[in-house]
Amino acid sequence: MTSYSYSNLLPEDLCSTAFNLGVVISSLVRIWIIERWSWLLVAYLELTATNRELDEKRRQTQMKLQQLAQANQRKLQKKRLEHEALLAKLNRELQGEIAAKQREVTLQLPELNKILENWPLKLSPSQILEAHHGSGPLPLLIVISPPEIDFDRFGVLTQFSPLRMEKHLAQGLREFLEANYSLDNPLRPTKLLDGVWDSDRFHGGASIKALFGKLRSEPMLILESEVDGDKLNLRIAYWGVEQERYCYQTIVSGLPHRELVFALARHRGADKPDNQDLKKFSQLLIAMHCLIVGWVADAHHLIHHDVPPLLPQLLPSLIEKLLPTTISTFTKKRFAELISDLLKKH
Repeated sequence: MTSYSYSNLLPEDLCSTAFNLGVVISSLVRIWIIERWSWLLVAYLELTATNRELDEKRRQTQMKLQQLAQANQRKLQKKRLEHEALLAKLNRELQGEIAAKQREVTLQLPELNKILENWPLKLSPSQILEAHHGSGPLPLLIVISPPEIDFDRFGVLTQFSPLRMEKHLAQGLREFLEANYSLDNPLRPTKLLDGVWDSDRFHGGASIKALFGKLRSEPMLILESEVDGDKLNLRIAYWGVEQERYCYQTIVSGLPHRELVFALARHRGADKPDNQDLKKFSQLLIAMHCLIVGWVADAHHLIHHDVPPLLPQLLPSLIEKLLPTTISTFTKKRFAELISDLLKKH
């Protein structure tokens, strides 16, 4: 095997070899540098492209956001305009309703004034309607229109009359109702509005119709006494809750009040009546009113609340308490006829 030794090389060969080695190394370095820079260039180009893409996406995103903001702004503007138009429409409608209501009130004002001018009660409709009834059955409201009013705002104070007994009549009826048909009675409640009739000027069907027009929601009984010369007529008006029509009829017709008072005086041997005779006559009127009220109250609560009548049980004590034993035969006969008529209607 031949042995190779640098000592055998000539100087010029050594130099050539070193030069070639340098060239190789230099070429390798250049290649590495080129490759390195090429990678960096590619990375830079890719990064530049990525940045451009991100910039484009950012620009598109901003554009979309601006478009959405503009669209929302347009929607809000549209809704605001719609709301303003709706408010303007509602305001016009409201103004129209107010104007129509004002016209209606203006047209009704003369009629309302006329109704109030001829309203027969001292209480207004609202004062009666606002009364609290509680949770039980509605009480039957009872109003007395007496033969003569003690304090008639349209009348002139006259001398004492046998028919000027409003307070006495109201007190007798109140005692009867408190004992049998009181306001807190769970089965047959009534409520007496005594002293509420305003004047003798108001009477008859016109007053009843006016009351019914404003108080038809309240069950009501009106006891109306009318003087016709020496005769006395007793009528009742009645309606239940929200009835379409009211009942208005004569119960006692042509009662000779003057003749009765003088008959009572003659029965005790006197020529002229005095307070004793007037008291007996007032007891007769109280008895009539109590009978009628008991009859109507029983019928009312029987129809609306299915409560059995109470008046048949009260008749004996009512007659004994309210009719004097010294009453004339003529009076007893008329009173018996009245009881008979009521019992037939009961």
